[in-house]
Amino acid sequence: MARKGKLKGTTEEEKQRPVRLRKYQYLYLIVCEDQETEKVYFERFQPKFPEKTVYITTIGTGLDSKGVVERAIRERKLLSVKAEKEVDAVWVVFDKDDADLNAARRQRFEDAFRLADMENI
Repeated sequence: MARKGKLKGTTEEEKQRPVRLRKYQYLYLIVCEDQETEKVYFERFQPKFPEKTVYITTIGTGLDSKGVVERAIRERKLLSVKAEKEVDAVWVVFDKDDADLNAARRQRFEDAFRLADMENI
């Protein structure tokens, strides 16, 4: 009988078994503006949920607000295909810090909200 857990004879990155996304009751995708801090923050929620109920995947982008929404749309499609089911919730996380510096940034910030609304994000 096969043992659960790590696989023997593989590299460090390959030791964990692949995640079976279809077994999770809910799939959440969180796409963040910041590449590290926000991503790590949201990743810490995964162990708080009972096993196989909620799968949270976080992506740090380093993009502006509209870029984050556009990336979230692409990542939602990829995750849906990989999981063979719909993603339950998609969140985008970005700041307004520099959105008012000039008209172009303000426009991209406003466009991000319109696009997110159209895509149910």
